[in-house]
Amino acid sequence: MRLLLLSFFFLTLFTDVQAQLCQGPGRDPQTAQAVCGTIAFHETNVVNCTGPDIPNPTSGCGQVTSDNSRWYKFHCYQAGTLGFLITPFSPADDYDWEIMDITGHQPADVYTLELRVSLNLSGQPGPTGCTIAGISDINCGGGAPGTQYNKLMTLQAGHDYLMMVNNWSASNLGYDIDFTGTATLSDNLPPTVTNAAIVGCDASKIRVNFSEDILCGSITNPITLGSEFTITGGANTITGITSACTLGANGVPYVILDLQAPLAAGNYQLNINVGGDGNTLENVCRIAMLPASIPFTVPAIVPVAVNTVNYTGCAPTTLNITLTKPIWCTSLSAAPFSEFSILPGNPTIQSVQSACTASATYIDQLQIVLQNPLPPGNYQLIVNAGADGNTLIDTCNMVVAAGYNFPFTITQNNPPPVIQSVGFDECHPDKVVVNFDKPVTCASITAAGTELSITPGTWPVNSITYNCTNNQYTSQIIMNLANPLTAGNYNVVVGTGTDGNTLSDTCLSFIPAGYARPFTATQAPAPVFDSVQFDKCSAGTVKVFYSHPILCSSISANGSEFSITGPSAVTIVSATPDVTCGSLGYTRWINLQLASPITQSGNYVLHNGVGADGNGIVDTCNARQNVNETIAMNMLGKPSAVFNALVNWGCVNDDIVLSHPGGNGVNSWNWSFSDGRTASGQNVTMSFPVATPTVTVRLIVSNGSCNDTTSQTITLGNVITAAFTASTGDTICINTPVDFRDASSGTISSYLWDFGDLTQSTAQNPPTHVYAGSNIYTVTLRVTDNHGCTATASKQMHVDASARIDFTGLKPQYCTGQPVSLKRVISRNITSYVWDNGDGKTFNNEVDITFSYPNPGTYTITLSGTDKYCGPTSISKTVPVYAVPKINLGPDTVLCGNDQVLIGVPAEPGYTYTWNTGDNTSQILTWAFF
Repeated sequence: MRLLLLSFFFLTLFTDVQAQLCQGPGRDPQTAQAVCGTIAFHETNVVNCTGPDIPNPTSGCGQVTSDNSRWYKFHCYQAGTLGFLITPFSPADDYDWEIMDITGHQPADVYTLELRVSLNLSGQPGPTGCTIAGISDINCGGGAPGTQYNKLMTLQAGHDYLMMVNNWSASNLGYDIDFTGTATLSDNLPPTVTNAAIVGCDASKIRVNFSEDILCGSITNPITLGSEFTITGGANTITGITSACTLGANGVPYVILDLQAPLAAGNYQLNINVGGDGNTLENVCRIAMLPASIPFTVPAIVPVAVNTVNYTGCAPTTLNITLTKPIWCTSLSAAPFSEFSILPGNPTIQSVQSACTASATYIDQLQIVLQNPLPPGNYQLIVNAGADGNTLIDTCNMVVAAGYNFPFTITQNNPPPVIQSVGFDECHPDKVVVNFDKPVTCASITAAGTELSITPGTWPVNSITYNCTNNQYTSQIIMNLANPLTAGNYNVVVGTGTDGNTLSDTCLSFIPAGYARPFTATQAPAPVFDSVQFDKCSAGTVKVFYSHPILCSSISANGSEFSITGPSAVTIVSATPDVTCGSLGYTRWINLQLASPITQSGNYVLHNGVGADGNGIVDTCNARQNVNETIAMNMLGKPSAVFNALVNWGCVNDDIVLSHPGGNGVNSWNWSFSDGRTASGQNVTMSFPVATPTVTVRLIVSNGSCNDTTSQTITLGNVITAAFTASTGDTICINTPVDFRDASSGTISSYLWDFGDLTQSTAQNPPTHVYAGSNIYTVTLRVTDNHGCTATASKQMHVDASARIDFTGLKPQYCTGQPVSLKRVISRNITSYVWDNGDGKTFNNEVDITFSYPNPGTYTITLSGTDKYCGPTSISKTVPVYAVPKINLGPDTVLCGNDQVLIGVPAEPGYTYTWNTGDNTSQILTWAFF
C-alpha cells in the first residue's frame, strides 16, 4: 500500500537508500520462497532494494513497483478460496502486494505480462491482505479506510502462483503472514530426494535435489553437529553443506554436499537420517522427510571424444563436429587450426568455426571449413597436438590423446553425369556439341579437352569451348575438330584426361572411363519451300518460308528469283527478308511485295528461279534451291458486302426489302439492324413502324475464309398526324368569327375540313368561319399523304345563343320614398352583373334589389353583365317619380258676411284634386256658411 501524496524531498531522501538492486533468495520472482498455507510466515529480511515495475493496466491506479519486495511462491492442490493477512511489525508501515497466476509462464514473465489475480496499493498503514471484509480484487493507490483489504481470492487446482510483498514505507522492518481459506496449498506428502549426482566433473561435490523446497532451519549445519546426510560405499567424509540458506533463503530446492576427497568411480548410496537437530529434513509446511537411501553413480571420467561428423550436400566443404562433452575454448589453436587433419588426401582446412566468445568459454560443437569440396569416400578425422602444444581439453581438464581418430564417410548419393545428347550441325560439320544431363565441374576438364574423343576413325580435337558458370561448372562442351565429319554413325567417348581423371559433377562423381554416347552426322540438304503465307481474300504480299535458313546475300531486292502465275497477272516488285539479316546474315523467310493485290479467286503457283544477281536461293550451308521448285497458292477472293435496299411504304409499318447479289463464293449473310434485331440469308425483309426516323442496316458476308462488312442508313419517318387549332375557345357565341389553322405533321398532300354545320373546306388553312345558330358542332380535319395514308383530328365547338339580360317588377311610376323592387332575368353564361338605379346607387351580383327615390324626376335603371362567350350586355328602363302632394288649407279663419278666402295649394303637374264641394281644382274660394 502507498500514500499518494509524497513530497519530492521525501523521494529524494530515499534515492540512495534504495539504490541497490533486489537480489538474492526471495528478492526476485526466480528465487521466490515457498510458503505453506497452514503455517504463519515470519519475515524479518526486508532490506530496501530497487526492482522493475510490474504491469498495471488499470488506468490511474498507480505504479506497481517491486522496490523493497519479497517474493513467495505456492501451488494450489485443491481449488478454493485463499485469504491472508500481512501484519507489519510497525503499525505505521504501508505494505503493497500483488498475487499473480504464472501457470505455464516463467517467473520473470511477471515483469512483461499482465498475470494479476489480486492487487492492493492502498495507502492505509497497518495490516493488509485478502479477507472477508474486502469487496474488490483491486484497490489502487490512496484509498479510504477499508481499502487495505481485498476480497478472498479463488484459486484453481493445478495452478502456480507468485506473491510479491512490497514495503512501501521502506522501513526495513518485517511482517507476519497468516493464511486462511478453503484452497489447499500443500499436498501433505513428505518431501523426497529426487536425484543425487556429482557436480559436473567434480566428484568431491554431490548435488542433492529435493521434490520441493526444504526449510533451511531443518538442515543441520555445521556438519559437526550431526548431519542428516551420509554416504555409504567407499571411503568418504562430508565436510560441509553449500546452499542458498547462507544467503538468507528460508527454503532451498537443493543442497551441495562438500566431500573431503573426490569419490572414485562406482555406485553409492545417499542416506537421509535424523540430524543433530533431532529431525530429518522438513518442507515449508513442517512435514518431515522419511529416512531413505538413494542410489547414485559416480561415472568414470574419460577424455572428450568426437560424437558425430555430419554434413549437408553431396561434396561438402563444411563438416559439423559434435563432441561427447564440452571442451575449453582455450584448447583450440588459432590458424592454421592444427588440432585437426583429415585422411586420406589431407585436404586443406580453411578454418574452424565455433561459438566461443568472451563469455562463452566452452563448446561441444564446432565446424571444420575445407578449402575444397570433399569427394565421396571413407575418411578419418585426426586430432593432433596443435600449435598451442596440446590437443583438445574438456571441462574436466581431460586431454584427448594425440593421434585420436574418428572414422566418417562421405556417401555417394548421386550417379555420375552422362552425355544427354550430342548436337551436330550439318552446316558446321567440324563442331560437335556435347550436352550433359547435369553440370560437370570445370576443374575436371583439361584445357585441351583430352577427356573427349570421337570414334570410329581418327578425328583430332583442336580445342574445346565451354562456359563455366561462376567459374565452377558447365553443362555443355563444344569439340572443335581439325577436320569436318563426314556423314555416318559415331561415338563421343569419355576417357581419362591428362589431369589423371575423367569428368565429374559438382558432387565429384566421375564418369567411368570408356563411357560412350552414339550420334549421327548427316549431309546438309538443299533449301526447299516450306510454306507460304498470304491473305487468301486479297493478297498484297506473299510471305515465303524455307525449310532452313538461307543466305540474305542470295536474295535480290527486286524479288527476281520469284514469279507467280495463275488466273490473273501478278507482278512482284520487291523481296524483303527478316530483320535478322542485318546481324546474322541469314533468314528463314522472305516477304514478296506485289504491285497490286490478288483479288481474283483461283489456283496460283509460286515459282523459284535465277534472279537478277545471277544465282538462285542459297542456304547457310551453300546448298542451292532447285530452280524448278514451285508451291501452290489457293486464292478465295474478297467478297463484297454491298447490298440493295427497297422500301415498301405503309401506313402502319414500312417494309424494307434487302437483297445481296452473292458472288465470290459468299455463303454466309449476317444482317443486323439499329433496333437490335438480326437476320440471316441472302434476301431479308424487315418491318419497322412508320414513326421510325431512320434504320441503319449492317451486313457481314463471308465465303468461309474472307469477309466484308458494309452499312447503309435508310430514311423512313413517313408517319403523319392530323392536328389543328382554333382562334377561340371551344365554346363561343353565335356569329363569333373563328379561324381554324392546320397543325398536322408529316408529308401531307391533301386536306379536308368538315365544320359540322354542313360546310367543308379543302384548304390547308380555311377562311374564317362563323356559326349562325347555337348548337354543338364537331369540326374534323382529315389529312392524306402521298402514299394514300390518312389521319383525322376532331374538336367540338359549343355555340351559344346571344346573351339575354332583363329585369322585372318595375311599375309605370313611383312616388318619392316609395319602394322599388326589381328581379334580374339573365342567361346562364352571365356570371357577373351590376345594377345602377340612375340615382347614384349600384348593386353587384344581387338577384333581387329594393330601393327608393327621395326626389321626384325621371330615372333610368340599368342592369349590365358579361357573358363569358358573348361578351358585355345590358338593359335600361326609365321610370317617373313623383313627389307626394302636400295639402294645406291654412289656419282657421272667421269670415263675416260676404267675405271669401282662397284655400288650397298651387297646382302641381300630373296631380288631380278633388274637394268635397265637388270642385276639381287645386284651390277654391270659401265663404261664410250660415
